[in-house]
Amino acid sequence: MLQSALGVSSDGKICAKTISAAAKADGIKTVKSMCAKRMSFLRGLSIFSTFGKGWTSRVARAEAKSVSIAMKARGISAKSLPIALTIEADAAFAQSKTASAGVAGSATSAAISSASADWSNLAGLESILLIGATVGLVVLAIYLIHRSRVLKERAAAYAAVAAGVPV
Repeated sequence: MLQSALGVSSDGKICAKTISAAAKADGIKTVKSMCAKRMSFLRGLSIFSTFGKGWTSRVARAEAKSVSIAMKARGISAKSLPIALTIEADAAFAQSKTASAGVAGSATSAAISSASADWSNLAGLESILLIGATVGLVVLAIYLIHRSRVLKERAAAYAAVAAGVPV
């Protein structure tokens, strides 16, 4: 994941090229990229519905703590660190609100398209397209709900690290 986040060939071997890329990279962006890749991997597992909430929370806490360490390494003072982490928490919370708003829009669109359709006059292909569009909107709504939950978890983790709560 580190090599992928750095944009070097992902062969699993840490070599001079990987170390050089890591030294030049923005630590905060690298951490966020690695955590996003980890969440993507975890979401693809068949048992995500069972363990996903815990995994999401763990990845969010790891990201917040790692970003805190990267900020310290960047030279952010101890007094400024909670402020910077609170800004990250606020940004994640705002993104979760945007995702939640998208869910409402998708659900409304799906309901309107289904309710306003006169199914008796549609040809076979038109019916299939309308059903496909409705299913697509439902899938989008599910994705946005999940995304909103992940972002809320990230916001909570950043807020906890900013407050000095051990993670």
